[in-house]
Amino acid sequence: MALRKSKKEFIPYEKENVVKPLKLFISIVPFGQADNIVKLLNENGSTFSYITTGEGTGKNYLPGLLTTDDLKKHIVFTFVKEENSEAVCKALEERFSTAKGSKGVSLSIKLSSVAGVSVYRFITNTRKVKKVNSND
Repeated sequence: MALRKSKKEFIPYEKENVVKPLKLFISIVPFGQADNIVKLLNENGSTFSYITTGEGTGKNYLPGLLTTDDLKKHIVFTFVKEENSEAVCKALEERFSTAKGSKGVSLSIKLSSVAGVSVYRFITNTRKVKKVNSND
């Protein structure tokens, strides 16, 4: 007679573990400024950043007035726990208003879900998960 494994009842991750809401910040900054922005974001609670390059559209409207270097941009995608989003907003606003060479624009999008528990744990840099009814 074969032994039958008992089936565990499926319990959603968020029912057993504390899941904090996330926001995705998208920042467009001058080419070469992305590393400084990521450092600023990390100091204010960001958990994961991705940098890519982009090109502005100014050349379509102002031919001959802008050089190619003026049109190159870095785009920074950053995940932030919602509890840290206010600090990130203030830090970016201060940076963009005071640093002459680091003008930029940033926007945030509230995320409603991510594709799986492992993705959530990766982008939030979660190693140890707090249980829902834990007093830790």
